[in-house]
Amino acid sequence: MPKPNIIVLATGHSGSSVVSEMICRLGWNILDSKSRFRAEYKPMRNLNQRVLDGGKVSQQELLDLLYRIPEPWVLKDPRFAKTLDYWYDGWDEFNRESAGGLFLVWLHRDFTKTEQSYLRRREYRVIDGKKQAFEKVSRITLEEAYENCPKLFNAWPWAKLRIDYDELKHAVETFDVARDSGQHQKSGRGGF
Repeated sequence: MPKPNIIVLATGHSGSSVVSEMICRLGWNILDSKSRFRAEYKPMRNLNQRVLDGGKVSQQELLDLLYRIPEPWVLKDPRFAKTLDYWYDGWDEFNRESAGGLFLVWLHRDFTKTEQSYLRRREYRVIDGKKQAFEKVSRITLEEAYENCPKLFNAWPWAKLRIDYDELKHAVETFDVARDSGQHQKSGRGGF
């Protein structure tokens, strides 16, 4: 069975780069391997930006882009928090025509932790006298992105999965790297 192509829906500062990299190491193609944005494929970012700028962008432009990418791939872009549903006709056609179809992964992270990450990096705007974390690329506040993501996820008519960042982090922490590398000393206890 072919692997599905994965779209990661997430706000910025939510761990989506790490999760996309993990998916890549499981055998999916990441498209901008030399970019610090890794799974944020520049042509996809450009299409999303054109949509956000109010430009006319056809579904065929999305399809032309997707059909050029070697499958299976993983795509992420914080702009999807505002543009994912714009592309539904294109996603639908690609899902029917591609070998693996599409799979949406919504990576959810605690709002307060995500907001603190924005504020630490000075990525905010002052709105009504209060610092609000601001998605520079999608030009929406973190609160708006948090409102949009579950709506987009619930409306997605194809295969999907919600992953909680903190639960994933906890699961990864159960791996004992020393044990797998042969450097683990026997403790007399079972498990990890």
